[in-house]
Amino acid sequence: MIEEAQTSVTEHTPAIASTLLDWVKRPQSWVELGGRYFLVLLGIYVLDPVFVSDIYHFHDLARAMSTTDLPYRDVSYEFPPLTLLFVLLERLSFDSIKVYRMLFATVMIGFEYGSLCVLRRAFPAERRALTIIWHLMVLPLAVLVWFRFDFAATFFALTGLLAIEQRKRGVWVHILFGWGIKLFPAVLIAGLLARRRWRDAANSFGAISAFTLAWIAFSPSGFGDFLALRAGGGLEIESLPGALRTVVADPPTSMLSGAWVVDPSGYRWVSPLLTVVLFAYALYVMWLATGRPTPNGSLARWAFTENRVDLAALTGALILASFLFSRIISAQYVTWVAPFAALMYIRGHPRIAWLNIVSGALTFLYLLLFDYASSGNRAMGLLATTRNLLLCVMLWEFTAAIRRMEPTT
Repeated sequence: MIEEAQTSVTEHTPAIASTLLDWVKRPQSWVELGGRYFLVLLGIYVLDPVFVSDIYHFHDLARAMSTTDLPYRDVSYEFPPLTLLFVLLERLSFDSIKVYRMLFATVMIGFEYGSLCVLRRAFPAERRALTIIWHLMVLPLAVLVWFRFDFAATFFALTGLLAIEQRKRGVWVHILFGWGIKLFPAVLIAGLLARRRWRDAANSFGAISAFTLAWIAFSPSGFGDFLALRAGGGLEIESLPGALRTVVADPPTSMLSGAWVVDPSGYRWVSPLLTVVLFAYALYVMWLATGRPTPNGSLARWAFTENRVDLAALTGALILASFLFSRIISAQYVTWVAPFAALMYIRGHPRIAWLNIVSGALTFLYLLLFDYASSGNRAMGLLATTRNLLLCVMLWEFTAAIRRMEPTT
């Protein structure tokens, strides 16, 4: 595995250097970057505080940590371990929250814009289309997500997917980094299984298992607190059941485990039910993905050697399902599927990207009016429900693309 990691770094270094050189030489790139910093300043000084609120929480966490006050053990820390690389940028901020905000946003702009550059380099003939569709999907919510960890995980999910499609070694490195930041890039293992890359799948599963065991060994109680916080209670106001409950009953809201929820002590059966639905859906799409089309249009199961399922569709579907069938849908989650929606756009499935654009626009509007949303306003519940229905349609489109079994390589 160490040799594969070294090979992966060696393979990607020339591409990264070439991408950076290409970026420096293009005036368009400077305009794109300047626009992003303008939006960062807009988020900090003009828009609702909800857009940048997490950065102050990260800053407080960083200042609470020291060589004797460790995360998970001494300081309650609700994120996966590799996020500490970003939280601890505070050590380079000269004790200034303003410097920390810009440092953090700069790193996340690097991951977000880097994802676009990776896509454009992988598909140069589609450069213009990718540029347009990416900015339409991502920029409205980027004002929020540049102050969170999500773009880093999305970057590794994208590079991992392309590594699988291009039959490169060391896929486990991408999956491990993604897992260590936001967990969801682990769904790439499904793509490895669908492509019958057993060794890469085993290496990836082994890497994230070893990482997780080390995390548990470092602080069993801290890991337990992390899981308990993820489980939480009540119905989060943006989730499928929470938004619908707000529309129907206009209930009071409360802050619980870092999320605004309704009915904090009730509906405990909803989360297990959603988990069952998620696993059932995952099994269904894997059943589709591990078949192959026959001349009469039906699917022959378990014909791995001839399987040509579109991995962008499979990955996008599983990532979308992972938060759609969850007790929490945070606004930034909508950007998780952006790279895969962009790939589906250039592969002849534009509806997925347009659904992502409209979902992102509705989410942006929801954030602008978040004071009303957090109070359980019925109209805001209707807005969230409409967004969620669009996400359900997007999931249907991803699933339909898997069913068609269109080849990508």
